[in-house]
Amino acid sequence: MKIIKTRFNITKLPAGKVVRQFDIDNIAEKSFVKKFGDKPAYMGYGMEGSGSLAARDYAEKVANRVYFKKLKSELIKTRKITATGVKSLKSSGTKITKTGLRIGKARGAMKADIIARTEADTAMDRIMERYTTRKAKSFRSAEVKPRFISNENKAAMGFTTERKFAPSAKVATQEDIYALARSERKVKYKKPKIKTSKSNFQTEFKSYISKEFKL
Repeated sequence: MKIIKTRFNITKLPAGKVVRQFDIDNIAEKSFVKKFGDKPAYMGYGMEGSGSLAARDYAEKVANRVYFKKLKSELIKTRKITATGVKSLKSSGTKITKTGLRIGKARGAMKADIIARTEADTAMDRIMERYTTRKAKSFRSAEVKPRFISNENKAAMGFTTERKFAPSAKVATQEDIYALARSERKVKYKKPKIKTSKSNFQTEFKSYISKEFKL
C-alpha cells in the first residue's frame, strides 16, 4: 500500500445551504406583498385563499396577453409558409383549389394556436409558482388516483363479484361462455363495398398537402 502526500494543504469546503420549503414560502409571500400589498382577510376568505385568488387573477391576465401576442406572430409565420407553397404550386403549373387553400390556412392556424396556448400556460405557471409556490393546474388535466374498494364494501353497495348475463339473472358458467364463443364463430361478416368515383376529393387532398405544403 502506497500513500502519496501532496504539497498543498487540503481545505474542507463548508456545506452548501439547502433551500427549505419555509424559505420558499417566505420569498413567495414577500413577492406577493410587494406586488399586491398586504393579504386581505375578509368575507370568510382566509389569508391563503384570498392571496391565491389575487395571484390567479393576475396570472390569467398575463397569460391572455401572452397568448394573443404569440398567436399574432405565429399566424404571420404560418401565412408566409402557406404563401410560399402557393407560389411554388403556381409556378409549377398546378391548379390550386379554394378548399385546399382554406384547409392549408386552417392547419397553420391550428399550429399557431397550440404554440401560443403552450407559452401562455407556461407563463401562468411561472407567475403562480412565484406568488403562491404552486403551479396553476387545470382540473381537467389533473390525474385521479383509482380508489380501491374491497369485496365487502362492494357487497354492501349492491355489487356482486359473480359474472351474470345482461338479459337474465343466470350466473354465467364456463360451458355458457364456450357456447357463446362457438355461436359467434359461425357468424360470417361480409366486408362492405365502398363506392369509388373518378374524382375522389379525399385522395386528391392528401396528395396535394403531402407533396406541396408538407404539413
